[in-house]
Amino acid sequence: MATNNAIEWLNTNYPNLNIIAITFTIKSNFPEYVQSHIKDYWIKINDLNQGTYKKPTTEQELFKKGIEISKTKSSTEVIKYLLTNPHTGYQMSYAESRIMYG
Repeated sequence: MATNNAIEWLNTNYPNLNIIAITFTIKSNFPEYVQSHIKDYWIKINDLNQGTYKKPTTEQELFKKGIEISKTKSSTEVIKYLLTNPHTGYQMSYAESRIMYG
């Protein structure tokens, strides 16, 4: 498994996970980089249990999260988001990113 690839870690250890509370990630000893990824790239749905997050899965949710990131993060982080496959965590080519996001 690639070092510090949060999506790959989640897909390997919790492949069916779509909603999670941060308190669960802490109690279950999720690596810090996975917790950070969830906070940064998933959709916060409420403030319970230090925040409950939903994995963006539809094209519309992915697009909305991309817009949110573009408004709050650096251009380097935006490019990283756009060139990372949200399902596998692997880097995509520019052409693959264009196909996914338009």
